[in-house]
Amino acid sequence: MKTRKTLILVIFLLSACGIRDAEITPSASPETNGRLHFPFITDISRYSEVLSSEDDGSPPIAHFPKEIPVEAGNVKFAYQPRIMQGAMFLELLMTLPESQINELWDKYGDLEQYQYSEEKDLTDIPEPILYLISDENNGYDQNFSIFLISAEPAGKADFIWNHGTMYGVGIDKTSFQVIYWLQYW
Repeated sequence: MKTRKTLILVIFLLSACGIRDAEITPSASPETNGRLHFPFITDISRYSEVLSSEDDGSPPIAHFPKEIPVEAGNVKFAYQPRIMQGAMFLELLMTLPESQINELWDKYGDLEQYQYSEEKDLTDIPEPILYLISDENNGYDQNFSIFLISAEPAGKADFIWNHGTMYGVGIDKTSFQVIYWLQYW
């Protein structure tokens, strides 16, 4: 009986994520680098809906634009909602006019810039995994400057980054792209 209730709960949660909707449940492809382990929402028309569902007035979501700018091009969106105790991420990638990219650089350029390193230990801030700009090895596009707005551990003393929240903005001044991102794990 307990197994049946668990199965019903899992089916309900997966259907709430739109797992049956082919438009919002992409399969692994070159565009997604073949790394879809769990279906996530990519339908750009759902951006406002997702943003409002996650926006509780807290800082992690405040840096995302309320709407996708009219002048934005090549817009990509990815959202994996939290299910039970699972991780959640939200990303918005777009190309903007050079003047807007420069404004964003002026706004975020003084923040700490994330430094990727092979030599990490359990106390170092983990690397953000940015699905929309990373390759199959989770390496990111080196033209992006990744700015951390905040990174807060929520783990235990022996492994403080076992859980946490991290969010920020990535800017590529050569291709005039910006990525807004948020991760809970």
